[in-house]
Amino acid sequence: MRSVLFASLLGSALSAAAAVPRVSDVAMTSYSPCFITYTLSEAPGIVTFDILTNGVSIGAQNIRNAVGDVNRLVQPGTRTIRWDAHEIWPGHKFRTPCVTARVTVWPENAPPDWLAVNLTQSDCPVTYYASEAALPWGAIQGNSAYKGDILLMRKIHASHVLSFMGSPETEPNRATDGRETRRMCTLTNDYYMAIYPLTFRHYYLLNQGPAATEARLTPVVTLTYNQLRYQTGDAYNNMPIDFPSKTSRTQVGSSSYLKAWRDKTGLVLDLPTSAQWEFACRAGTDTPLYNGDATAANLAAISQSGYNKGYEVGKYACNSWQLYDMIGNCYEWCLDYYEDNIAPDAVTDPLGPTARGDRGRAVRGYHGNDIHKRSAFVSSKRYINDNKGDYTYNGFRLCITLF
Repeated sequence: MRSVLFASLLGSALSAAAAVPRVSDVAMTSYSPCFITYTLSEAPGIVTFDILTNGVSIGAQNIRNAVGDVNRLVQPGTRTIRWDAHEIWPGHKFRTPCVTARVTVWPENAPPDWLAVNLTQSDCPVTYYASEAALPWGAIQGNSAYKGDILLMRKIHASHVLSFMGSPETEPNRATDGRETRRMCTLTNDYYMAIYPLTFRHYYLLNQGPAATEARLTPVVTLTYNQLRYQTGDAYNNMPIDFPSKTSRTQVGSSSYLKAWRDKTGLVLDLPTSAQWEFACRAGTDTPLYNGDATAANLAAISQSGYNKGYEVGKYACNSWQLYDMIGNCYEWCLDYYEDNIAPDAVTDPLGPTARGDRGRAVRGYHGNDIHKRSAFVSSKRYINDNKGDYTYNGFRLCITLF
C-alpha cells in the first residue's frame, strides 16, 4: 500500500490515511522554481510526485526536471522537491486552488515500475519513476542512453500470478526431451528486469566508473556464470556458493562481479531464474513468440535472422512490457541448472535441479537457428561448463527480486 497526499498552491496540507511509510504536511510555494515540501514519517520510502490542474495531471513529462527529495529512497523527516515549471512547462500560469501537488510514497518492497541507475556518475545514483514519461532521459525507443549510460529496469508484476511455463505439444519445433513440459507456475515475488542484456558500455561503466570510454552497445558475451556469481579473476574456479543451496538464493562470492556491482549500486543485482526469465519474456502471452506465432514476419520484427554473436541492443521490437532482445540476440544466463524430463506438476518459484549433472546452467533467448527462437526454448552449457564463456556467446540480463 502506498500513501498519497495532495496540497493546493500556498494552501495547507490535506489529511491522508495513515500508511507505512506515511507522507503528510504537503505544501507548495512560489511558481518557478516551485518548492513542494512534505513530511515523511514512520519508515523510509520511495517518493514520487505529480502536478495537477483541476484534478488532472499536467503529464509526467512536464515534471521530469524535478530535483531534491523525489524519485529516490527518502529517509523520514521534512523534505523538499524543487521543480522549475518555467523551464519545462513554459507559458502556463498557476491559479489557486486549481493547481495541486500530489506526493506519493512507496514502500521499499513495493516500489514504482521503473528503476534507473545512472552509471555516468561515480556514486551510481538509483532513482525510481512511476511511468516511462517521467524518465528524465526521455522515451526509451531509439534512445541510446539506456543502452549504456543508464541501466534501466522494468518492474515485473508477477506476484501470485498463475501462468504457464513450457510449450504445448502442438507447438512447432518443440523440444522432445521434456525441457519444455507444459506446467502451471506461480512466482511469489515481483521483480525488476533490465530492459536490455547488459552491454559492454554498461559493463565498463560499472567496473571503471565515468572515465570508461567503451562505446559498444552490444551484449557482454564473454563472462562466465562463475565469474558473475563467484569469482571475477579466474574463469576456471571452484564454486564457493552454489545455487540453489538453501543459503545461496541471493548470496554471491566476495570477489564476484555481482558482489562488486551490488556494493557500488546498493541493489541486490542477480541473474533471473529460468521461470522469471520466461514469465518476463512472454509478457502475458501464450504464443511461441511474444508477438505471436512463430512466423517469419513475427520473428523478423523482434530478432535478427540466423546465428548471432550479439548485435546492438534495442534494434528490434520489444515485448509489451518494454523488454528488448529477449529472443535472438544472445543466450542469457539464468540462475538454475538446466533441467529436462520435467514433470507436468504445478510449481511455485521453481529453482531447478540442486546439482549440475552433465548439462550445466540454463540459458535462454536462443541466438542460433531461427526455428528454436521461441519464448519456451531453454538450452544449457552441455559441451562447455559454466566456467567457460569465450566461445558460447552467453550474455545476461540483470534482475532484482523484491523479497
